Amino acid sequence: MGITNNLIQQAGQHSVFVQTNNAAGNLCIAAFTGNRSDNPGVFAGGDDLNLAVLGGSTVNFVGFADVGANNSGFDAIANAPTGQPARCP
Repeated sequence: MGITNNLIQQAGQHSVFVQTNNAAGNLCIAAFTGNRSDNPGVFAGGDDLNLAVLGGSTVNFVGFADVGANNSGFDAIANAPTGQPARCP
């Protein structure tokens, strides 16, 4: 899955929220580039990017260390992915 080239002008909470709801779920984000976050948390506090990984599930995120460099305004990041592989399977 890729999340690319989005403009999030005003988000009620998080601009981008990645959440797993299934303990056996596996998600891999192959690309996260070219996005712009202008106003997260307008109504109730939030982050530019928030990861919520349910115990037992995994979220692998290619290039997670470069989210701030590859996306404009992504300086408030909450939580971390399970892994940071070079590519998704």
